[in-house]
Amino acid sequence: MQLKISPSKLEQIRLHYTEAYYGTITKEKVIEAIKGETPWMPRMEFGAAFHSVIEHGGDKFFNAETGLYEIPIEGLNDKFVLTQKEVSVAEDYRKQYPNMVNEIAMNNLMLGHVEGYTVLVSLRIDGINGLTIHERKTTKNFPGIEHYRESLQWKIYLLVTGLNSIQYDIFQYNEPKFGDREIKYHKFSFEPYKTIEEDVIKWTKLFVKFCENEGLMDYLIKKEYAI
Repeated sequence: MQLKISPSKLEQIRLHYTEAYYGTITKEKVIEAIKGETPWMPRMEFGAAFHSVIEHGGDKFFNAETGLYEIPIEGLNDKFVLTQKEVSVAEDYRKQYPNMVNEIAMNNLMLGHVEGYTVLVSLRIDGINGLTIHERKTTKNFPGIEHYRESLQWKIYLLVTGLNSIQYDIFQYNEPKFGDREIKYHKFSFEPYKTIEEDVIKWTKLFVKFCENEGLMDYLIKKEYAI
């Protein structure tokens, strides 16, 4: 039997069991993530808008009457507004990587065999430049490189794609009461290591066991549709 798992949901299990974020990733939040019921949070709006500018460029969203950039966000009625200064950070990033291919979907890649199941993963990669994956994050609080080093997400990306490295592009921003957001850009890279597959499979086993115990296997079993 085939299971289909996303790296982000697998990462939720690791965060839960390691009590990351001061133990705020509860079992209930993991279950919400597996069911696809994680609620939309206001803090996600800036990230969605900023990612859109990186992908499409700012000109597409510029309103000449206001001098601002108005970005539509899926599921929201109002557009998210960014200033010229804020957009310039995304534009500078685009100029650094003119050959970047953005938003690549990869479906049903083999992760491995776990607990009698064949485990497949589907990815949505922010960008690929040459043989390097780019993973972009927006955050108010940059937790440091070690926080990201422990993540399963990049390990799965490199394991199933066979690419050489992954670069995290972190855009740390504030929310002032007035004026422009200050956006700081951090970047760092990780490469495959000897036990990367062993580490990923270990957490995948825990994920499958969790889903079995909580009656969530229907959310993982890959459905076959007749043509």
